[in-house]
Amino acid sequence: MTTARSEPQSEDVSGNYRAAMDTRTISRDDFTPGQETTLTIARVSREEVHDLTLPSAEVKRRERSGESTRVKKLALHFRGTDRFLVINKTNGQQLARMFGGAVEGWIGQRVTLYRVEQVFFGQPGAVRLKAAPVAQATEATT
Repeated sequence: MTTARSEPQSEDVSGNYRAAMDTRTISRDDFTPGQETTLTIARVSREEVHDLTLPSAEVKRRERSGESTRVKKLALHFRGTDRFLVINKTNGQQLARMFGGAVEGWIGQRVTLYRVEQVFFGQPGAVRLKAAPVAQATEATT
């Protein structure tokens, strides 16, 4: 008796390639040079994401052997969006300098995200963060 094999499912995509990828994360591709976005940190978590530091040969080896290419990384979640920013060592150190080492102190803080153009892991650009400008209170005039 033969078993019917199901064909792999595929679908055509169009538009920007980011729309067809894992768009849970905020990345350098979300920013143009000079663009900044200020957001409020809602929570900090560990998220399972692809390990972008693996050489392509290692990724292929792991995929062939059924090993995972995913790792758990610290992530910032922001108010007003379902997307998160994976925290690398540089951004983690910056957050600790600004708000202290305890992640509970980061919640509710405003940060400004922007793109830098240095080359990292063979790719130009990375997301960095800095303290958001202090909101100016408007004075009532009579």
